[in-house]
Amino acid sequence: MPQHNAREPQVLDSVTRQVQDALADEAMVAYLRFLIVRDYDGRWVLGFGRIDLCRDGDMDEGPRYDYLQARTLAFKIPGKDFLKYFGGLFSGDPPCLIDGVPLGPLPTGRWEVKEFWSDNEYASWPCVHAELQMETQAIDATKGPFVSARGFPYCDNVYELVQAIAGFGTFYFNRDARRRNLHLIIWKYRGRFSALDFQDSKLQISVEGRLLERFQVSGRVLGYDWEKQFRYPAHQRLDLPLQEQPLRVEAALVAEDDEIVDLVRHDLDALVQRGTDKMQSTAELIDKCLRHGESATVEYKPFVSLEEGEAKREEILETVLAMANAQGGYVLLGVNDQGVPQFNPDAWKAIVGRARKGQGEALPTPGRREDLEKAVAAYGVRLRDFIQKRVNRSLALPVHVEFKESSPILVLVVGSGGEKPYMDVRDNSVWFRANATNRRPSEAELEQLFHKQE
Repeated sequence: MPQHNAREPQVLDSVTRQVQDALADEAMVAYLRFLIVRDYDGRWVLGFGRIDLCRDGDMDEGPRYDYLQARTLAFKIPGKDFLKYFGGLFSGDPPCLIDGVPLGPLPTGRWEVKEFWSDNEYASWPCVHAELQMETQAIDATKGPFVSARGFPYCDNVYELVQAIAGFGTFYFNRDARRRNLHLIIWKYRGRFSALDFQDSKLQISVEGRLLERFQVSGRVLGYDWEKQFRYPAHQRLDLPLQEQPLRVEAALVAEDDEIVDLVRHDLDALVQRGTDKMQSTAELIDKCLRHGESATVEYKPFVSLEEGEAKREEILETVLAMANAQGGYVLLGVNDQGVPQFNPDAWKAIVGRARKGQGEALPTPGRREDLEKAVAAYGVRLRDFIQKRVNRSLALPVHVEFKESSPILVLVVGSGGEKPYMDVRDNSVWFRANATNRRPSEAELEQLFHKQE
Protein backbone atom coordinates (compact mmCIF):
# COMPACT_ATOMS: atom_id res chain seq x y z
CA MET A 1 0.00 0.00 0.00
CA PRO A 2 1.70 3.21 -1.08
CA GLN A 3 2.20 5.99 1.44
CA HIS A 4 3.39 9.43 0.41
CA ASN A 5 3.80 12.95 1.65
CA ALA A 6 0.85 15.04 0.54
CA ARG A 7 3.09 17.74 -0.91
CA GLU A 8 5.04 15.42 -3.20
CA PRO A 9 4.05 16.24 -6.80
CA GLN A 10 3.95 12.61 -7.96
CA VAL A 11 1.30 11.79 -5.35
CA LEU A 12 -1.02 14.53 -6.48
CA ASP A 13 -0.32 13.60 -10.10
CA SER A 14 -1.31 9.97 -9.43
CA VAL A 15 -4.54 10.88 -7.67
CA THR A 16 -5.27 13.57 -10.26
CA ARG A 17 -4.97 10.99 -13.07
CA GLN A 18 -7.55 8.79 -11.33
CA VAL A 19 -9.81 11.83 -11.02
CA GLN A 20 -9.36 12.78 -14.69
CA ASP A 21 -10.19 9.25 -15.82
CA ALA A 22 -13.41 9.37 -13.81
CA LEU A 23 -14.35 12.81 -15.09
CA ALA A 24 -14.16 11.56 -18.68
CA ASP A 25 -17.73 10.45 -17.98
CA GLU A 26 -19.72 13.66 -18.41
CA ALA A 27 -22.40 12.40 -16.02
CA MET A 28 -19.98 12.52 -13.08
CA VAL A 29 -20.46 15.02 -10.26
CA ALA A 30 -18.65 15.60 -6.97
CA TYR A 31 -20.44 15.33 -3.64
CA LEU A 32 -18.42 17.09 -0.92
CA ARG A 33 -19.09 16.70 2.80
CA PHE A 34 -16.79 18.50 5.22
CA LEU A 35 -16.74 19.15 8.93
CA ILE A 36 -15.02 22.45 9.71
CA VAL A 37 -14.16 23.71 13.20
CA ARG A 38 -12.75 26.90 14.64
CA ASP A 39 -9.16 26.72 15.78
CA TYR A 40 -7.87 28.52 18.87
CA ASP A 41 -7.44 31.72 16.85
CA GLY A 42 -11.07 31.64 15.75
CA ARG A 43 -10.32 30.63 12.14
CA TRP A 44 -12.27 27.94 10.34
CA VAL A 45 -10.12 24.88 9.51
CA LEU A 46 -10.98 21.64 7.79
CA GLY A 47 -11.60 18.89 10.32
CA PHE A 48 -12.22 15.92 8.07
CA GLY A 49 -14.31 15.17 5.06
CA ARG A 50 -15.46 12.91 2.29
CA ILE A 51 -15.50 13.61 -1.44
CA ASP A 52 -17.34 11.24 -3.78
CA LEU A 53 -16.90 11.36 -7.55
CA CYS A 54 -19.99 9.57 -8.82
CA ARG A 55 -23.01 10.02 -11.04
CA ASP A 56 -25.65 12.58 -10.21
CA GLY A 57 -28.32 11.03 -7.99
CA ASP A 58 -26.21 8.19 -6.57
CA MET A 59 -25.82 10.12 -3.31
CA ASP A 60 -27.67 12.91 -1.55
CA GLU A 61 -26.06 16.09 -0.30
CA GLY A 62 -26.93 15.30 3.29
CA PRO A 63 -28.03 17.55 6.14
CA ARG A 64 -26.22 20.72 7.17
CA TYR A 65 -25.41 21.81 10.71
CA ASP A 66 -24.26 25.21 11.88
CA TYR A 67 -22.95 25.69 15.41
CA LEU A 68 -20.76 28.32 17.04
CA GLN A 69 -17.59 26.25 16.80
CA ALA A 70 -18.47 23.55 14.25
CA ARG A 71 -20.22 23.44 10.87
CA THR A 72 -20.91 20.85 8.25
CA LEU A 73 -20.57 21.72 4.59
CA ALA A 74 -22.51 19.44 2.23
CA PHE A 75 -22.97 20.30 -1.41
CA LYS A 76 -22.64 19.08 -5.00
CA ILE A 77 -20.61 20.54 -7.86
CA PRO A 78 -20.37 19.54 -11.55
CA GLY A 79 -17.53 17.20 -12.33
CA LYS A 80 -15.99 19.69 -14.77
CA ASP A 81 -15.47 22.15 -11.90
CA PHE A 82 -14.03 19.65 -9.45
CA LEU A 83 -10.34 19.87 -10.39
CA LYS A 84 -10.40 23.58 -9.57
CA TYR A 85 -11.65 22.81 -6.05
CA PHE A 86 -9.33 19.84 -5.69
CA GLY A 87 -6.24 21.82 -6.69
CA GLY A 88 -7.17 24.73 -4.45
CA LEU A 89 -7.43 22.48 -1.41
CA PHE A 90 -3.79 21.45 -1.76
CA SER A 91 -2.10 24.50 -3.21
CA GLY A 92 -4.28 27.33 -1.95
CA ASP A 93 -3.88 28.92 -5.40
CA PRO A 94 -6.52 29.76 -6.36
CA PRO A 95 -8.09 29.80 -2.87
CA CYS A 96 -10.75 27.17 -2.33
CA LEU A 97 -13.85 29.04 -1.14
CA ILE A 98 -16.71 26.89 0.12
CA ASP A 99 -19.79 28.71 1.41
CA GLY A 100 -17.55 31.76 1.75
CA VAL A 101 -15.05 29.89 3.93
CA PRO A 102 -11.47 29.69 2.57
CA LEU A 103 -10.08 26.14 2.94
CA GLY A 104 -6.55 25.13 2.05
CA PRO A 105 -3.80 24.67 1.55
CA LEU A 106 -4.02 21.44 3.52
CA PRO A 107 -1.16 20.58 5.87
CA THR A 108 1.26 17.81 5.01
CA GLY A 109 0.23 14.25 5.63
CA ARG A 110 0.40 10.74 4.26
CA TRP A 111 -1.70 9.09 1.58
CA GLU A 112 -3.13 5.60 1.61
CA VAL A 113 -4.66 4.43 -1.67
CA LYS A 114 -6.77 1.26 -1.94
CA GLU A 115 -9.06 -0.33 -4.48
CA PHE A 116 -12.37 -1.78 -3.36
CA TRP A 117 -14.81 -3.97 -5.23
CA SER A 118 -18.58 -3.59 -5.38
CA ASP A 119 -19.17 -5.32 -2.03
CA ASN A 120 -17.61 -2.62 0.15
CA GLU A 121 -18.63 -0.03 2.73
CA TYR A 122 -17.52 3.04 0.77
CA ALA A 123 -19.67 2.89 -2.34
CA SER A 124 -22.09 0.55 -4.04
CA TRP A 125 -19.81 0.34 -7.10
CA PRO A 126 -16.14 -0.65 -7.36
CA CYS A 127 -14.09 2.32 -6.25
CA VAL A 128 -10.67 3.79 -5.60
CA HIS A 129 -10.35 5.13 -2.05
CA ALA A 130 -7.59 7.67 -1.45
CA GLU A 131 -7.23 8.77 2.17
CA LEU A 132 -5.07 11.70 3.26
CA GLN A 133 -4.06 11.38 6.92
CA MET A 134 -3.15 14.91 7.89
CA GLU A 135 -0.50 15.32 10.56
CA THR A 136 -1.59 18.50 12.34
CA GLN A 137 -4.62 20.08 13.99
CA ALA A 138 -6.21 16.78 14.95
CA ILE A 139 -9.81 16.81 16.14
CA ASP A 140 -10.61 15.50 19.60
CA ALA A 141 -14.14 15.25 20.93
CA THR A 142 -12.94 15.83 24.51
CA LYS A 143 -10.85 18.98 24.07
CA GLY A 144 -9.89 21.70 21.65
CA PRO A 145 -12.50 23.29 19.41
CA PHE A 146 -15.35 21.10 20.66
CA VAL A 147 -14.93 21.83 24.39
CA SER A 148 -14.97 25.12 26.27
CA ALA A 149 -12.53 26.16 28.97
CA ARG A 150 -14.99 24.91 31.59
CA GLY A 151 -15.07 21.48 29.97
CA PHE A 152 -18.56 21.76 28.50
CA PRO A 153 -18.99 20.77 24.85
CA TYR A 154 -19.99 23.49 22.43
CA CYS A 155 -22.29 21.01 20.72
CA ASP A 156 -23.59 17.77 22.19
CA ASN A 157 -24.15 15.87 18.98
CA VAL A 158 -20.61 15.50 17.66
CA TYR A 159 -21.48 12.00 16.54
CA GLU A 160 -24.46 13.32 14.59
CA LEU A 161 -22.14 15.71 12.79
CA VAL A 162 -19.72 12.96 11.95
CA GLN A 163 -22.49 10.67 10.73
CA ALA A 164 -23.77 13.47 8.50
CA ILE A 165 -20.34 13.52 6.87
CA ALA A 166 -19.80 9.77 6.78
CA GLY A 167 -23.01 8.93 4.98
CA PHE A 168 -22.35 5.19 4.84
CA GLY A 169 -20.70 4.91 8.27
CA THR A 170 -17.28 4.99 6.60
CA PHE A 171 -15.55 7.01 9.29
CA TYR A 172 -14.72 5.78 12.73
CA PHE A 173 -14.76 8.45 15.41
CA ASN A 174 -14.79 8.31 19.19
CA ARG A 175 -13.27 10.09 22.17
CA ASP A 176 -9.96 8.29 21.77
CA ALA A 177 -9.53 8.80 18.05
CA ARG A 178 -8.03 12.12 16.97
CA ARG A 179 -8.59 12.19 13.26
CA ARG A 180 -8.12 14.84 10.64
CA ASN A 181 -8.51 12.89 7.43
CA LEU A 182 -9.76 13.60 3.94
CA HIS A 183 -11.36 10.72 2.03
CA LEU A 184 -11.58 10.85 -1.76
CA ILE A 185 -13.74 8.07 -3.22
CA ILE A 186 -13.79 7.61 -6.99
CA TRP A 187 -16.66 5.40 -8.16
CA LYS A 188 -15.76 3.23 -11.14
CA TYR A 189 -18.78 2.55 -13.34
CA ARG A 190 -17.23 0.34 -16.01
CA GLY A 191 -18.86 -2.76 -14.58
CA ARG A 192 -19.96 -4.58 -11.44
CA PHE A 193 -21.81 -7.69 -10.31
CA SER A 194 -25.44 -6.72 -9.76
CA ALA A 195 -26.98 -10.07 -8.77
CA LEU A 196 -25.77 -13.46 -7.55
CA ASP A 197 -28.22 -16.09 -6.36
CA PHE A 198 -28.89 -19.83 -6.27
CA GLN A 199 -32.46 -20.97 -6.80
CA ASP A 200 -34.28 -23.71 -8.72
CA SER A 201 -30.96 -25.62 -8.90
CA LYS A 202 -29.38 -22.81 -10.94
CA LEU A 203 -26.63 -20.36 -10.09
CA GLN A 204 -27.62 -16.95 -11.48
CA ILE A 205 -25.08 -14.16 -12.02
CA SER A 206 -25.84 -10.76 -13.56
CA VAL A 207 -23.48 -7.89 -14.43
CA GLU A 208 -24.21 -4.24 -15.20
CA GLY A 209 -22.13 -1.33 -16.40
CA ARG A 210 -20.74 0.29 -19.54
CA LEU A 211 -19.05 -1.55 -22.43
CA LEU A 212 -19.80 -5.01 -21.03
CA GLU A 213 -19.11 -6.56 -24.45
CA ARG A 214 -15.41 -5.97 -23.70
CA PHE A 215 -15.46 -7.97 -20.44
CA GLN A 216 -15.53 -11.61 -19.43
CA VAL A 217 -16.84 -13.19 -16.21
CA SER A 218 -14.53 -15.87 -14.86
CA GLY A 219 -14.84 -17.84 -11.63
CA ARG A 220 -15.70 -21.06 -9.86
CA VAL A 221 -18.38 -22.62 -7.67
CA LEU A 222 -17.35 -24.72 -4.66
CA GLY A 223 -19.45 -27.44 -3.02
CA TYR A 224 -18.81 -29.93 -0.24
CA ASP A 225 -16.65 -32.18 -2.38
CA TRP A 226 -16.76 -30.65 -5.86
CA GLU A 227 -15.75 -27.61 -7.84
CA LYS A 228 -17.04 -26.21 -11.14
CA GLN A 229 -15.38 -23.42 -13.15
CA PHE A 230 -17.02 -21.02 -15.58
CA ARG A 231 -16.12 -18.26 -18.03
CA TYR A 232 -18.53 -16.39 -20.30
CA PRO A 233 -19.09 -12.95 -21.95
CA ALA A 234 -20.17 -10.37 -19.39
CA HIS A 235 -23.07 -9.01 -21.45
CA GLN A 236 -24.84 -12.37 -21.10
CA ARG A 237 -26.70 -13.57 -17.99
CA LEU A 238 -25.40 -16.81 -16.50
CA ASP A 239 -27.85 -19.55 -15.50
CA LEU A 240 -25.54 -22.40 -14.48
CA PRO A 241 -27.34 -25.69 -13.67
CA LEU A 242 -25.98 -27.38 -10.54
CA GLN A 243 -26.93 -30.78 -9.17
CA GLU A 244 -25.97 -29.92 -5.57
CA GLN A 245 -26.15 -26.92 -3.27
CA PRO A 246 -23.05 -24.71 -3.70
CA LEU A 247 -21.28 -23.37 -0.63
CA ARG A 248 -19.18 -20.60 -2.12
CA VAL A 249 -18.98 -18.62 -5.36
CA GLU A 250 -15.91 -16.70 -6.50
CA ALA A 251 -16.17 -14.58 -9.64
CA ALA A 252 -14.17 -11.82 -11.32
CA LEU A 253 -15.19 -9.34 -14.01
CA VAL A 254 -12.13 -9.27 -16.27
CA ALA A 255 -11.18 -6.75 -18.98
CA GLU A 256 -9.41 -7.57 -22.24
CA ASP A 257 -5.98 -6.95 -20.68
CA ASP A 258 -6.85 -9.28 -17.73
CA GLU A 259 -7.42 -6.31 -15.41
CA ILE A 260 -9.92 -7.18 -12.67
CA VAL A 261 -12.78 -4.68 -12.92
CA ASP A 262 -14.91 -6.17 -10.13
CA LEU A 263 -14.63 -9.09 -7.77
CA VAL A 264 -17.10 -11.02 -5.62
CA ARG A 265 -16.61 -13.80 -3.09
CA HIS A 266 -19.94 -14.98 -1.74
CA ASP A 267 -20.77 -17.61 0.88
CA LEU A 268 -24.28 -18.86 0.18
CA ASP A 269 -26.45 -18.71 3.29
CA ALA A 270 -28.45 -21.88 2.73
CA LEU A 271 -27.19 -25.02 4.49
CA VAL A 272 -28.00 -28.55 3.41
CA GLN A 273 -28.87 -31.44 5.68
CA ARG A 274 -26.57 -34.21 4.54
CA GLY A 275 -28.14 -37.15 2.76
CA THR A 276 -31.39 -35.31 1.94
CA ASP A 277 -32.67 -32.57 -0.32
CA LYS A 278 -34.04 -30.61 2.65
CA MET A 279 -32.81 -27.06 3.09
CA GLN A 280 -32.35 -25.94 6.68
CA SER A 281 -31.56 -22.64 8.33
CA THR A 282 -28.51 -22.04 10.49
CA ALA A 283 -30.74 -22.00 13.59
CA GLU A 284 -32.22 -25.41 12.67
CA LEU A 285 -28.77 -26.82 12.06
CA ILE A 286 -27.50 -25.59 15.44
CA ASP A 287 -30.52 -27.05 17.24
CA LYS A 288 -29.87 -30.41 15.65
CA CYS A 289 -26.15 -30.35 16.44
CA LEU A 290 -26.78 -29.41 20.08
CA ARG A 291 -29.53 -32.00 20.44
CA HIS A 292 -27.49 -34.95 19.15
CA GLY A 293 -24.09 -34.00 20.62
CA GLU A 294 -20.60 -34.30 19.21
CA SER A 295 -20.01 -36.89 16.51
CA ALA A 296 -17.95 -37.60 13.43
CA THR A 297 -19.52 -34.55 11.81
CA VAL A 298 -20.05 -32.22 14.80
CA GLU A 299 -17.47 -30.64 17.12
CA TYR A 300 -17.95 -28.10 19.93
CA LYS A 301 -15.26 -25.49 20.60
CA PRO A 302 -15.00 -22.33 22.71
CA PHE A 303 -13.97 -19.04 21.16
CA VAL A 304 -10.18 -19.16 21.30
CA SER A 305 -7.41 -16.68 20.66
CA LEU A 306 -6.17 -16.66 17.07
CA GLU A 307 -2.74 -15.37 18.04
CA GLU A 308 0.35 -17.21 16.77
CA GLY A 309 1.30 -20.22 18.90
CA GLU A 310 -2.09 -20.69 20.59
CA ALA A 311 -2.63 -24.45 21.11
CA LYS A 312 -6.44 -24.20 20.99
CA ARG A 313 -6.21 -22.55 17.58
CA GLU A 314 -4.21 -25.54 16.32
CA GLU A 315 -6.88 -27.92 17.63
CA ILE A 316 -9.49 -26.23 15.44
CA LEU A 317 -7.19 -26.61 12.43
CA GLU A 318 -6.78 -30.33 13.19
CA THR A 319 -10.55 -30.77 13.41
CA VAL A 320 -11.10 -29.04 10.06
CA LEU A 321 -8.43 -31.18 8.38
CA ALA A 322 -9.87 -34.35 9.92
CA MET A 323 -13.42 -33.58 8.78
CA ALA A 324 -12.30 -32.56 5.28
CA ASN A 325 -10.48 -35.90 4.94
CA ALA A 326 -13.58 -37.79 6.12
CA GLN A 327 -17.21 -36.87 5.48
CA GLY A 328 -17.15 -33.18 6.36
CA GLY A 329 -19.03 -31.63 9.24
CA TYR A 330 -19.66 -28.58 11.38
CA VAL A 331 -17.50 -26.89 14.00
CA LEU A 332 -19.60 -24.89 16.48
CA LEU A 333 -17.62 -22.20 18.30
CA GLY A 334 -19.08 -20.69 21.46
CA VAL A 335 -20.29 -24.06 22.83
CA ASN A 336 -18.75 -25.94 25.78
CA ASP A 337 -18.10 -29.70 25.93
CA GLN A 338 -21.57 -30.31 27.39
CA GLY A 339 -23.24 -28.70 24.39
CA VAL A 340 -24.23 -25.52 26.23
CA PRO A 341 -23.74 -22.15 24.49
CA GLN A 342 -21.26 -20.15 26.53
CA PHE A 343 -20.27 -16.51 26.12
CA ASN A 344 -18.08 -14.91 28.78
CA PRO A 345 -15.35 -12.23 29.08
CA ASP A 346 -12.66 -14.70 27.95
CA ALA A 347 -14.67 -15.44 24.81
CA TRP A 348 -15.02 -11.73 24.07
CA LYS A 349 -11.27 -11.18 24.52
CA ALA A 350 -10.63 -13.94 22.00
CA ILE A 351 -13.15 -12.48 19.53
CA VAL A 352 -11.70 -8.96 19.58
CA GLY A 353 -8.15 -10.32 19.52
CA ARG A 354 -6.83 -8.62 22.65
CA ALA A 355 -5.92 -10.45 25.84
CA ARG A 356 -4.95 -7.26 27.75
CA LYS A 357 -2.24 -9.05 29.64
CA GLY A 358 -1.41 -7.48 32.95
CA GLN A 359 -4.70 -5.61 33.12
CA GLY A 360 -7.52 -6.67 35.35
CA GLU A 361 -10.21 -4.66 33.60
CA ALA A 362 -12.75 -6.48 31.49
CA LEU A 363 -13.32 -5.54 27.89
CA PRO A 364 -16.77 -4.00 27.42
CA THR A 365 -18.98 -5.97 25.07
CA PRO A 366 -21.01 -4.17 22.41
CA GLY A 367 -24.31 -2.81 23.65
CA ARG A 368 -26.19 -3.85 20.52
CA ARG A 369 -26.68 -7.39 19.27
CA GLU A 370 -25.89 -6.41 15.68
CA ASP A 371 -22.49 -5.04 16.78
CA LEU A 372 -21.68 -8.30 18.56
CA GLU A 373 -22.82 -10.26 15.51
CA LYS A 374 -20.48 -8.23 13.28
CA ALA A 375 -17.56 -8.82 15.67
CA VAL A 376 -18.18 -12.59 15.69
CA ALA A 377 -18.49 -12.65 11.89
CA ALA A 378 -15.17 -10.79 11.57
CA TYR A 379 -13.62 -13.33 13.96
CA GLY A 380 -14.94 -16.11 11.73
CA VAL A 381 -13.31 -14.56 8.66
CA ARG A 382 -9.96 -14.33 10.48
CA LEU A 383 -10.27 -17.95 11.59
CA ARG A 384 -11.11 -19.08 8.06
CA ASP A 385 -8.17 -17.11 6.63
CA PHE A 386 -5.81 -18.74 9.14
CA ILE A 387 -7.03 -22.24 8.25
CA GLN A 388 -6.95 -21.69 4.48
CA LYS A 389 -3.35 -20.48 4.69
CA ARG A 390 -2.35 -23.66 6.52
CA VAL A 391 -4.15 -26.16 4.25
CA ASN A 392 -2.31 -27.53 1.24
CA ARG A 393 -5.33 -27.31 -1.11
CA SER A 394 -8.27 -24.99 -1.71
CA LEU A 395 -11.05 -25.69 0.79
CA ALA A 396 -14.38 -23.86 0.97
CA LEU A 397 -15.18 -22.93 4.60
CA PRO A 398 -18.43 -20.92 4.85
CA VAL A 399 -19.03 -19.29 8.26
CA HIS A 400 -22.41 -18.41 9.78
CA VAL A 401 -23.38 -16.57 12.97
CA GLU A 402 -26.50 -17.36 15.00
CA PHE A 403 -27.64 -16.57 18.54
CA LYS A 404 -28.82 -19.17 21.02
CA GLU A 405 -30.00 -18.07 24.47
CA SER A 406 -28.42 -14.63 23.85
CA SER A 407 -25.03 -16.25 23.21
CA PRO A 408 -23.37 -16.01 19.78
CA ILE A 409 -22.47 -19.24 18.01
CA LEU A 410 -20.16 -19.34 15.02
CA VAL A 411 -20.72 -22.26 12.63
CA LEU A 412 -17.78 -23.28 10.47
CA VAL A 413 -18.99 -25.53 7.63
CA VAL A 414 -16.40 -28.07 6.52
CA GLY A 415 -16.98 -29.85 3.25
CA SER A 416 -15.77 -33.33 2.48
CA GLY A 417 -13.14 -32.11 0.06
CA GLY A 418 -12.65 -33.57 -3.38
CA GLU A 419 -8.85 -33.14 -3.40
CA LYS A 420 -7.87 -35.39 -0.51
CA PRO A 421 -5.65 -35.64 1.39
CA TYR A 422 -5.79 -32.25 3.12
CA MET A 423 -2.62 -31.60 5.07
CA ASP A 424 -1.06 -28.96 7.30
CA VAL A 425 1.54 -27.23 5.10
CA ARG A 426 3.85 -26.67 8.07
CA ASP A 427 4.62 -30.33 8.70
CA ASN A 428 2.54 -32.22 6.07
CA SER A 429 0.53 -33.82 8.87
CA VAL A 430 -2.72 -35.60 7.94
CA TRP A 431 -5.71 -35.96 10.27
CA PHE A 432 -8.78 -38.15 10.01
CA ARG A 433 -12.15 -37.97 11.77
CA ALA A 434 -13.72 -41.04 13.40
CA ASN A 435 -16.60 -40.90 15.88
CA ALA A 436 -16.02 -37.64 17.77
CA THR A 437 -12.23 -37.64 17.76
CA ASN A 438 -9.40 -36.55 15.49
CA ARG A 439 -6.64 -39.07 14.90
CA ARG A 440 -3.92 -40.00 12.49
CA PRO A 441 -5.25 -42.17 9.64
CA SER A 442 -4.31 -45.81 9.45
CA GLU A 443 -2.15 -47.04 6.59
CA ALA A 444 -5.23 -48.31 4.76
CA GLU A 445 -7.06 -45.00 5.26
CA LEU A 446 -4.01 -43.02 4.19
CA GLU A 447 -3.63 -45.14 1.06
CA GLN A 448 -7.30 -44.57 0.26
CA LEU A 449 -6.91 -40.79 0.69
CA PHE A 450 -3.96 -40.68 -1.70
CA HIS A 451 -5.80 -42.96 -4.09
CA LYS A 452 -8.63 -40.38 -4.32
CA GLN A 453 -6.06 -37.79 -5.36
CA GLU A 454 -5.03 -39.80 -8.42
